[in-house]
Amino acid sequence: MKLELDNQKESTDYEEGRELEHSSSNTPVLEFREPEPIELENAILPLTRKERRINLLHCCIISLTGLPLGWDVGTTGHIVSSKVFSDIFLNSATSVIVVGTIVSILNLGCIVGAMTIGRRANSIGMKLSIWISSLVYMLGTGIEFLSFNLKTSWWIYALGRLLCGVFIGVLGVVGPTYIGNIVKVPNAKRKCISWHQISCCFGIVLGNVMILAFREKSQLLNIIGSTKSLICLLVSAIVIVVPESKSKRRTIRDGEVSEHKNVEIFQAKFMISTVWKTFPSKHLVDNLKCCSIMVLQQLSGINFFFYYVGIIFTGISPMIPTILLGVINFATSFVSGSIFEKIGTRRSLFIGSIGMSICMILFATVGLFGVKHKLDFEGFLVVVVGTYVILFATSWGPGSSVMVNEISVTSESMAIAICSNWSANFVVAISTPVLSSKITFGLGYIFAFFLLVSAALVDFWY
Repeated sequence: MKLELDNQKESTDYEEGRELEHSSSNTPVLEFREPEPIELENAILPLTRKERRINLLHCCIISLTGLPLGWDVGTTGHIVSSKVFSDIFLNSATSVIVVGTIVSILNLGCIVGAMTIGRRANSIGMKLSIWISSLVYMLGTGIEFLSFNLKTSWWIYALGRLLCGVFIGVLGVVGPTYIGNIVKVPNAKRKCISWHQISCCFGIVLGNVMILAFREKSQLLNIIGSTKSLICLLVSAIVIVVPESKSKRRTIRDGEVSEHKNVEIFQAKFMISTVWKTFPSKHLVDNLKCCSIMVLQQLSGINFFFYYVGIIFTGISPMIPTILLGVINFATSFVSGSIFEKIGTRRSLFIGSIGMSICMILFATVGLFGVKHKLDFEGFLVVVVGTYVILFATSWGPGSSVMVNEISVTSESMAIAICSNWSANFVVAISTPVLSSKITFGLGYIFAFFLLVSAALVDFWY
């Protein structure tokens, strides 16, 4: 019986083999083999408590890239309005134009930095981008030192600010992108990216304190210049301990070549081609969204208050609202990440736009009415502007970078968006002194209009 079963099995196997051989000789058969496992260096695995703390610490370190921008916002407006600066660079005939140019020219440098080094940060490495641009920053700071110590023309000082802007522009691209690429803690991406704005707010407060302490000193410009150099060196040195962004790493180790590599490349090209044909303008639309978000952040008018607070509040010491607004901005920024996680970035931007537009309308209306009837209204305006800053710090301040990072995580897209931000910042900074001299508090209506536009775009497009 066993012998018969064995013979039947051999006969069946033989016939199946003949059929397979016959069919294969006439019809090509495509064999599919199980792909070999590819080990990913950045595979998402459960993190231990220690790994979570280390990862959050790295994100916190990268967020310090917001310090140089905050320092400039917190000091520049008061520097150009100080007596020591006026004695060296300004005169009554050119003061308004020169002030606007000196304040705004940093933004041109930021555009250059974002579109050159910042745009290539993914390919050359995030840390190397920071180090290269820091050398340009130190060169710009050196030119500033020479300009006010040798009492040269104001445009020499402006040249130094232009070079310093290159570093700040690179950090504006690298900071949020770097954090978004290395954060591994679940549901913490929005919160970690918002730390960059918190760092910027801390830089504003730090700059305000330094101005308050040394405003009347003849060595004010040297003290401010020395401190900004130390901040640059701190940021450049501390990122050494942070691992490079995962976008720079290889996802397949050297020597690991899969047999179906060509098949994977073909499939990837086919998918990309299909998506591009189906949505030919998706990439363009995403970039337009990112750019408009960053432009609208600046057209909200936030730097109108931080750069030119001395123009707005003439009846009281400008340092009082400056310190108050800086502290409010810094303190409320801490809750922004939790707000984004709880109600979403898009909703928080919409609420912020509506609230800030109301504040701007109140600011303009009360200001114009008070000037016309010679009323004491500056105390009320400080409250209105403080409320505005709270809304900005919990919405459009950090939320713009978070929103852009949610749309696209590449340094190229972030660079284009940041350039739009700096371009809008340049227009606001250079035009504010002139517009303020013409329409005074009516400038608030212009910012209120753009805030309503931002609310509409957030609700219907983003």
